[in-house]
Amino acid sequence: MDMHSLGQAALLMVWLATGILPFFIRPAHLPNRYGGQREAVGFVQAVRVGFRKAFDYKGRASRSEYWWYLAAFLSVYFTAEMIEEAFDVSWFHVASVIFIVPYFAVAARRLHDLNRSGWWQLMGLGVGLFVMFFLLAEPAAEAERHQEEVRL
Repeated sequence: MDMHSLGQAALLMVWLATGILPFFIRPAHLPNRYGGQREAVGFVQAVRVGFRKAFDYKGRASRSEYWWYLAAFLSVYFTAEMIEEAFDVSWFHVASVIFIVPYFAVAARRLHDLNRSGWWQLMGLGVGLFVMFFLLAEPAAEAERHQEEVRL
């Protein structure tokens, strides 16, 4: 094997690992170490909280807070893209850049709600992007524990 094919094999293994490992690595079934559970929020409140806590990577974010903020970010991104195409301006993407900075904080807090580290966002650089959407859609860690206790 030459160095080029060895490098390609290593890259393939990294991509496969980011897609498969999250299904095997589960957080411990302990109380959530990132604080109290968050309540569901609406669209406007999610965007406000996202900007107010733009550099706050501590605490938790509910599913609704994450998904509403993502909806706002994507709508601003696609609107900026359409305006750039229609009017041939290249500076309008600044609006989407303003929204992406708080997105990483919201996503980290959402991962904390699942009792995972915010560093799991790095998995989104490869095949793990699809796995990240699956993880971010899961219910909160404490909510699952509470449901198990009720069944007993």
